[in-house]
Amino acid sequence: IYVTKGVPSEPTFNASAFIPRVAPIPLAFIRPTHDEFVPQAESDRLIAVAAAPTKAWTVTADDHRFSDNLPDLDRATTQALTWILSIP
Repeated sequence: IYVTKGVPSEPTFNASAFIPRVAPIPLAFIRPTHDEFVPQAESDRLIAVAAAPTKAWTVTADDHRFSDNLPDLDRATTQALTWILSIP
């Protein structure tokens, strides 16, 4: 899928069927502003179906791998882990 951007030749699943069931475990979303695999509308939808506690970070980046902004990805990851560990 890296080259073709198509559906992989392996089993797939719909994350929105599982995300609501994660609670009460905290769920942190970290997403790039320009994701070639997951459009922003889809990540918005996934965030919306999540049950609390949930928090999202959006990192300015030009691809799914955050390859042009790894420092901000690192910062968001640290913030997300700090947030998760702060929840009783």
